[in-house]
Amino acid sequence: MSGWRLSLVAGLSLLGACTRLPWREMPVAKDAGELLRQAEVLHAQGRWEDALARLREGRRWFPDDARIATLSEKWRGEWRQQRATLEDRLRATDAEALLTRRRLLAKLEAAERFDPLNQSRLALLDANLKTRRPGLIDCAKRQRGIAGGLARRCARLAARIAPGEDIPKLTSAAKRKKKRARKVEKRSDARNAGARVLPRGAPTAATPRDALAKLLDEARDALDEGALLDALVALDQARALNPEDARYLRLRARFRLEVAPRVDALDALGNRLYRDERLQPALTVWRLARRLAPDDTELAAKIERAERVAAKLRRIRSRRPLDAGAPPASSPSPTSDR
Repeated sequence: MSGWRLSLVAGLSLLGACTRLPWREMPVAKDAGELLRQAEVLHAQGRWEDALARLREGRRWFPDDARIATLSEKWRGEWRQQRATLEDRLRATDAEALLTRRRLLAKLEAAERFDPLNQSRLALLDANLKTRRPGLIDCAKRQRGIAGGLARRCARLAARIAPGEDIPKLTSAAKRKKKRARKVEKRSDARNAGARVLPRGAPTAATPRDALAKLLDEARDALDEGALLDALVALDQARALNPEDARYLRLRARFRLEVAPRVDALDALGNRLYRDERLQPALTVWRLARRLAPDDTELAAKIERAERVAAKLRRIRSRRPLDAGAPPASSPSPTSDR
């Protein structure tokens, strides 16, 4: 192997090692309290494996501290559950994408009747969807008492793939659990209201901590339902209250994870529409993507460029002669101002 190839391999190996080791570069903890604080930092960043690895080291360094073992056990259970929930969300997102693809293929097949290529693509897609249904049923069962919105989403997707006797049972059970949870929440609110004896005429506004918890609950529920715009609004309001809150940081990381493929798909659709000289639909799609990713400078540049082209077209049309005999003014295409 030549020298430059050896150097490249060595560099890539070093780069890979650097991406795996930052948590080890933390200073050695002087006591169990410091180690727990280091683990909390990693946990707040959503780095579950690094946080658990830090706690494993802590159990070797401070074997007599029960807090480390207790927290390690708690986080392992939470991560197992969160990992399963992430996998179920991926499962639901994949099924939604396949169902959307099937709907479009069905339209194409109906328009080009008896086209063997369309029929074979549709048959392959149906076979793929059929293999996804058991996983969606498992998701609906697994998430019933944990993430009700996700459970209902998985049940609806399974029903769209193929209705069956198992679907009504799943959806009715999810609705019952949601109603029970609301009743418990109302009773809890009533008890808390009764426990706080306020002077007559005193304002009953919620504390900032209560307001933050409510916003984060709304963001979580919106993410469970796939309502990303609602989740973004709630998260932005929560950031104004406490941008360092650990739960806020976890939900924000989850939002970024779920919104990225949605923004990429919208961006690609906008690009296709723009190339096809369908300017206003492209602008609509890009503006929706920008609402989900307000910090995306590339999207902002595309929107600004498309708006310039749209303004130029409006000016040309406003100057166009009204008499039919006059020659039409030449109008620029969207691709001419790139």
